[in-house]
Amino acid sequence: MRFKCSHCGGILAIEDCEPGEVVACGHCGAAVAVPDSPLSPGAVVGDFVIGEKLGSGGMGAVYHAHQLSLDRAAALKVLHGRYAKDELYIRDFIREARAAAALNHPNIVQAYAVGDEEDLFYFAMEYVPGKTLKEVLRENGRISSERALDVALQIADALDFSWQRQQLVHRDIKPDNIILTTDGSVKLADLGLARRLAEKASDGTRELYGTPQYIAPEQLLGFGGDNRSDIYSLGATLYHALTGEFPFAGTDPTDIAQKHLTDSLTPPVSLCSEVDTRLSRIVEIMLAKRPWHRYASAAELREDLKAVREGGEPRHPLAVEAQTPIDVSSDEAVDLAEGTTPDDSAGTEGESPVSETRERPTDRVQIITSDDEDAFALPDSTVAGEEEAAEADSSRPRKRLVIAILLALVVLLVAGGAWWTMSRSKAETPGLGGDGKNGGTASAGGNQEDAGAALAALAAKRDAGKPEAEIRSGLRRFIQTHGDESASTEEFLALAAPYREKDLDQARETCRARERQEWEEKARVLAKQAEAEKQKRDAEAAAAEKRRREEEAEKQKATAAARHEALDLAERDKLRWEAVTLCRQQRFSDADALFVPLAVSNNPKESEWAKRKQRCISMAEKLLAGIQNSQKALAGVVLPIPRQRGKWKVARIGFKQVVVENRHRIYRKGKRSEEVKTLDIPITELTAPQMDILTQNKWRIDGRPEKERQLLFAAYLLSRAEYLPEAKKRLEKHGGDEARMLLEEWQPLAAGLRNYEFEHTVKQLKMATEKGDSRRAKMIVAYLRRMFPQECQKNQERLDALMTPK
Repeated sequence: MRFKCSHCGGILAIEDCEPGEVVACGHCGAAVAVPDSPLSPGAVVGDFVIGEKLGSGGMGAVYHAHQLSLDRAAALKVLHGRYAKDELYIRDFIREARAAAALNHPNIVQAYAVGDEEDLFYFAMEYVPGKTLKEVLRENGRISSERALDVALQIADALDFSWQRQQLVHRDIKPDNIILTTDGSVKLADLGLARRLAEKASDGTRELYGTPQYIAPEQLLGFGGDNRSDIYSLGATLYHALTGEFPFAGTDPTDIAQKHLTDSLTPPVSLCSEVDTRLSRIVEIMLAKRPWHRYASAAELREDLKAVREGGEPRHPLAVEAQTPIDVSSDEAVDLAEGTTPDDSAGTEGESPVSETRERPTDRVQIITSDDEDAFALPDSTVAGEEEAAEADSSRPRKRLVIAILLALVVLLVAGGAWWTMSRSKAETPGLGGDGKNGGTASAGGNQEDAGAALAALAAKRDAGKPEAEIRSGLRRFIQTHGDESASTEEFLALAAPYREKDLDQARETCRARERQEWEEKARVLAKQAEAEKQKRDAEAAAAEKRRREEEAEKQKATAAARHEALDLAERDKLRWEAVTLCRQQRFSDADALFVPLAVSNNPKESEWAKRKQRCISMAEKLLAGIQNSQKALAGVVLPIPRQRGKWKVARIGFKQVVVENRHRIYRKGKRSEEVKTLDIPITELTAPQMDILTQNKWRIDGRPEKERQLLFAAYLLSRAEYLPEAKKRLEKHGGDEARMLLEEWQPLAAGLRNYEFEHTVKQLKMATEKGDSRRAKMIVAYLRRMFPQECQKNQERLDALMTPK
């Protein structure tokens, strides 16, 4: 991952870092936290440093970024991860971005670059300060006709330019993509989504980009769209801006899309009387359902808009048929889906072609919106979809008829079997056969009146609520008495029908119960098997999850330990150099206080290190105390003064300064006299060589051991990070436990000294520029370039910024 150091602004590239891990900057040595993700603030993608997130949509997210190479702000659109592995989509994305980059117009957001890094595909464009039209409408509800006219003119200029130069169709004009800048101009964004007219997606499908509230009817039917489709979307946007309402509203995206095809538009002026009637008419022309009823080009639209602004009338007529619904099952819908006009079709407008049936478009049409929740797709064209629905609806009555016929056959078979059984029983019953008096068939032995009377009696019993068993018994006796022919009459069938239906239901229920029992048994077996499989999978998943958690815990533990260690090292390094700064100002007590919290820490390593630093500072302070306020004890000691001629000797030493004097003889008019010059040197500005001379003489006068002074002087050099090779030399020569203790701090000081000196000098440069001391600032810059050439090269922009007058 690459990211920017928050301290020095340098770019770090670390391959094996963890999100949130604290690392040391290789440029300034400061502790820096690794960004949580490749798109978190501070992360670097390509040539751009990620800033705050500005928004997101169906394609990806947009970030405020800073371009490193050209030192300018940018807006960076990064595709969603689901698109990263789609090579065909990425190829289209890159081609579209390059087409947009070829456009340079004051009303079009300028494209900067397109690229990828670590599976992140991005499109960089001009960052435009201001608000989108969507934000303005959210705050104010609507805008005035004058402001809407100004917005429409500038967007029409952008559309005309993109169409004339690159034949580009925007395909997603909406308030979100129109930016009202802080200087009053208007810019059209997201031209990177455009595709050249007549191009398809790389996989052969026809993808439509748009938002349901603003998409043109021909795009809904499958046509990729042309400049007239953009005019429709701009008209829908103006309608929303003028009235605060969408041209067509619905319960879901599909419902809204359908209304673009079938519902008539309410004129803007009818919704809001404050809308200019001439501008309302232009919007109605732009929102005509058929492309040939709209403006033929953005240039033609612009002429009418200019005429209205100048007080004139629109020249383009509003077609009477502008809002005539589009029949999605008609050949006209096919023409729209194919992008043909009435002049190109087989017949004239309003007539059906006499040729054979037109083939319906079957390309996949997908509408991709700015927000995923608004996205919807039609698997085929609308026309083809409705034909399939009609075919499905026509098949249902046929299925119901077949089922009814089968049920009727079952009833007839059961009834026929029952009558045959009854007839057999009658023929075998004594007294019912042919003796001439009672014998013969029912038709011969009985008469119709008796049969009718018997049926009437049974019907009366039924109506009187007699038991069902009694009615059934009477029906059986009727067949035995009057025969099969009487049993086939309509009256008998009507009387017997309810009971026959019950018998059939009972027979069916018996069959269903048996089948249900079999299926339930099979279901129990399958459920038992499924439960066993589930338990097995759950056990395996639980074991795998346990292993994963254990591994994750170990990993987190190791990461935490490493992070803690890095944090400790970074914190120590920070304290180390803060103490150096204080010691160089002779503020040893303040430097000692920095290490008090760590000295009492429960961490043995931290406590030991802090106490060692405190011991070193204490020894340095002891060296300074040896000469401080010694008054005239060192009077007469020669003390070299940088950039001063003559021999300077110590006069006296106080708490805060050393007074030195220079005596020399002068001759005036033949007479000799002595002139004395004095100079006050703050103790905080004593150099290390001067301290060495003063302490050497003071220790000699006091009769104190030189070996002690050598140790204290080495500690003094270490605490101030000065003349480190000399400090090491004296410590090694001295030997002893305390010398070895001090030597442990020598290596980290030596490693970071150069960077500290550079940063310390840069701070002096900053102070000089803030005070307006340009002469001193130039001297410091020259010193930096001479002593730190590599560091100056890496920090060139930073130094230039410091030298630039505010």
